Amino acid sequence: MNENRDFTPAPASTRASAAGLLRHPSHPPVLSARNLTKTYGPTTALAGLSLDIRAGESVAIMGASGSGKTTLLHVLAGIIAPDSGQVHLNLPGQSVQVEALAESARSRLRREAFGFVFQQGLLIPELNALENVAVALMLNGAPRPAAEQAAAGWLQALGLGGMEQRRLGELSGGQAQRVAIARAQVTGAGVIFADEPTGALDSATSADVMQVLLESTIGAGKTLIVVTHDDGVAASCGRVLTMRDGRLTGDSAGGVIAAGLARGGNQ
Repeated sequence: MNENRDFTPAPASTRASAAGLLRHPSHPPVLSARNLTKTYGPTTALAGLSLDIRAGESVAIMGASGSGKTTLLHVLAGIIAPDSGQVHLNLPGQSVQVEALAESARSRLRREAFGFVFQQGLLIPELNALENVAVALMLNGAPRPAAEQAAAGWLQALGLGGMEQRRLGELSGGQAQRVAIARAQVTGAGVIFADEPTGALDSATSADVMQVLLESTIGAGKTLIVVTHDDGVAASCGRVLTMRDGRLTGDSAGGVIAAGLARGGNQ
């Protein structure tokens, strides 16, 4: 393992223009995981799991609590490293082995190539909606005026025009999640990870937030990976994976596990 490898993202425009090409089976998956293992004491969270996700897919990961789905999301996103196994990120003209990166490089990867939407949004309550979105760009070195201009554009696009100055306490749950979606998208990230993004919302608001999330990601050729307990959320995605005891037990794409990935550990 090379702890000194670095990550240089492809430009957002290049990622977006290539997304359609990467959907084709002849192109490498945007994320490819092989033989992932992760344990926490006596608990096995990932048990030799292998998986391919292609650009432009919307993928829901389902399973009971403790099945390993959130651990899988965190490993794919470089938030935590697996005990063993590899995760490859394939962007246009570039391939990165995620778990082999130094922590500083993984942090940069998460800021620039990935976007995140969590159950509670994890917005900063001291900041208004515009600032919560703009901060993602400012952390990457963008000047504040440019960052706020881009943030305002995303808020407008997601139906939050006129709410830029509202703080978290002045937003509904659905509006706050739209702010979180805008923050995940504003950097031009090609892969968006969402961990129970509608878990704190009522059913009507949940459906609305998922529609916004899908339109702003898959509708733009990006890749969306969602961890959820909600059958309705899963049904809105193009592909559903099910997990149990750290293994993939089902894939609505059909035949993927049995057709070869099982040899990488899903037996």
